[in-house]
Amino acid sequence: MKLKKFIATALTGALALSAALVPNIGSFAASGEWKNDGTGWWYSKADGSYAYSEWIDGYYLDANGYNTYSGVASWKKDSTGWYYQDTTGWYATGTCWIDGTKYNFDKNGYLEEPGWVNGVGGWWYRFGDGSYATSQWIDGYWISSNGYWEYQPKASWYKDDKGWYYMDTSGYYEQGSTVTIDFVDYTFDKDGYLVQYTELTPASEGSVKVSFKVSAATKATAAKQMSDLYGSITADGSKTTMAIDGVSKAITNKGGVVYVDDETLTAYVNRTHTTSTEVTFSFDAPSKTVLAGLTFGNSVASYEYSVQVGTVALTNITAGNGVVSFDAGGKRYEGDTKDGKIYLNGDVSADALVSALKSAGAIESNTPVLWSK
Repeated sequence: MKLKKFIATALTGALALSAALVPNIGSFAASGEWKNDGTGWWYSKADGSYAYSEWIDGYYLDANGYNTYSGVASWKKDSTGWYYQDTTGWYATGTCWIDGTKYNFDKNGYLEEPGWVNGVGGWWYRFGDGSYATSQWIDGYWISSNGYWEYQPKASWYKDDKGWYYMDTSGYYEQGSTVTIDFVDYTFDKDGYLVQYTELTPASEGSVKVSFKVSAATKATAAKQMSDLYGSITADGSKTTMAIDGVSKAITNKGGVVYVDDETLTAYVNRTHTTSTEVTFSFDAPSKTVLAGLTFGNSVASYEYSVQVGTVALTNITAGNGVVSFDAGGKRYEGDTKDGKIYLNGDVSADALVSALKSAGAIESNTPVLWSK
């Protein structure tokens, strides 16, 4: 699952772009060291290699890596733009490596900065490496496959009760595709809404209550699922207690199977609940292991158990193979699990479910985090 932060990534990209407009004129020496041998001065990089055919700290190193040129260069700026010139009057044109960064200069020696350019064929957008943008939106303007801005309507982000969408002044909106907008790839569904996920990170501290209340007909299935869940989220040999019909029982994880005394949980329930119409199970467990372990199987299945977290209950859980869905607060939630986190489809950051999980200490305080696909 390829994910990108929505708002944070857009902001970071904007800041990086503005920073790129000013050349890095600081000293490069922090990442290496000048050395002098019997032949002359040379520059040793942090990775052990040496610099050659480039400028370091204003000094030029030839193809052999030695400083044999007397001119000392520095960044300068006039009303036209930035340029790189040395004390002999020479200035950089074309491609030039300066302090570990590749810069492109025009024939007059001015830095080709990233941004909009009004050329002979019209407006186009130049990247920092000298290439140009094609088939993407930048600053609300669509750049055609030929690299020029030819389409007049301007687009903006909008949001309604269903989510975010990107529409221009003609009424056109992106739908059913992935498109680059301001240097970030976004995916839109068939209705034109941004495909989003809400990331929930289970808290390292805190606990939740896992519980079953099932009919006698499903007791064996429930007991096995409870055993599988407990065995998947606890270490082999760990011991705790489980309430069965309100009676506390000591249980042990033996090789991933839950035992009540010397019987498996399934065998115990089948033996002691021959006439019961209902059976209830419950135990407390760390929220991190339970929430992150909702999908412990390699195939998708429905589960009898529910997870009580503070004031909210996760019920009708269907999980496995990296996907999960459940009911909470009268709403059905669906999503994926990855790297110990839960990614719920859509922007559910303001839902009562998320507030309840946070209040109960079941998710980290810096979540939820909204992402786009």
